[in-house]
Amino acid sequence: GMDRVLPAFDLLVFDEAHEAADIARDFFGFEVSVFSVMRLARYVERYGGKNLARELRREASDFFEAVARHARSPLYKCRLKTPDFAAPGVLVETLDAIASFADDVAEEVTATIEECAKARNAHRQAKTLASHLLEVVGLLDPNKVYFIDLDSKGRAKLGAKLIVVAELLRAELFDRTESVSLVS
Repeated sequence: GMDRVLPAFDLLVFDEAHEAADIARDFFGFEVSVFSVMRLARYVERYGGKNLARELRREASDFFEAVARHARSPLYKCRLKTPDFAAPGVLVETLDAIASFADDVAEEVTATIEECAKARNAHRQAKTLASHLLEVVGLLDPNKVYFIDLDSKGRAKLGAKLIVVAELLRAELFDRTESVSLVS
């Protein structure tokens, strides 16, 4: 969700280079919260899917409450180590239904170009959220650490960050740039 485009360059000066690995972990990781899901519910409501939006809100609330309970339990310490700590199945199914709903909106004869673009974006968001939920709950990538953050109100947010970023930085930064100066 952090699409940023830099103009073409021949020289890169990376200030605060001692933070490069942490920045890469943040940039290439992800977070999923109940608020991520609620944005989709508002989209669905706008296009007449009130029952589907209500179902999405209920399922997201139930799932993230279960995640928060796990985070407060003695089983959780800093990071997730055991898969299947919560059951995302029904929420994932509802997100798939949202993606189909968005496809239907895009295919309507009266849909404007803007509505089609919003529908494609909602479809992509629903599929991405479902994929991220399954990845975190299944602890699917051994090169990522998965964790739960609780905010001051006890609401849970799931997160994932890469552990080893050296190869990624080499391939995406150092090999693509003629000259890189690292300054700390």
